[in-house]
Amino acid sequence: QYSPAYALLLIPLLSIHPTVIVILDTLLHIAAYAAMYFTWRRIFKRISLPRGEEMLAWTLPLWLVFEPFWSDLSYLNIYILVALLATWLTEAVLREDLAGAVLWTVVLLQVKPFWVFAVGVPLLLGNRKFFWKILAGAVLGYLAIAGITVLAAGPGYGLRQYAEYFRFLPEMSA
Repeated sequence: QYSPAYALLLIPLLSIHPTVIVILDTLLHIAAYAAMYFTWRRIFKRISLPRGEEMLAWTLPLWLVFEPFWSDLSYLNIYILVALLATWLTEAVLREDLAGAVLWTVVLLQVKPFWVFAVGVPLLLGNRKFFWKILAGAVLGYLAIAGITVLAAGPGYGLRQYAEYFRFLPEMSA
């Protein structure tokens, strides 16, 4: 189960032929993999971890046989794409890019809320002010998207969907 905003966003995909969806999903997965590789390379370079960069290069062939990539692709799942979003969030947090951190946090909250773990990094680094700014921006962004979703779906239906979604979240691990 996903947030009502994410479900609403995917409605246009229902009119696309399944073969086209599979092709687009495959291309998106390959692009996400490449983007994730280059983003982690940038992150390692930025935090001066040449060994991380080197290991990333050495393990590149393993990425081609990485089982989660293929199972994700075969089931049309989104975990590789979510991992890319979490990677971009991590990079934005490390750069202290508030706009990027808020953007990726809000996007991840719509799709897989438990992937926003990088938001806690500023607390670990002693930058509480940046953490609170991200949190405030994310709450405002989430409320804005929820408001738009409720208006688009109709208040009765939209609010009911959000209520069910928020009831579902604590039980997700069960």
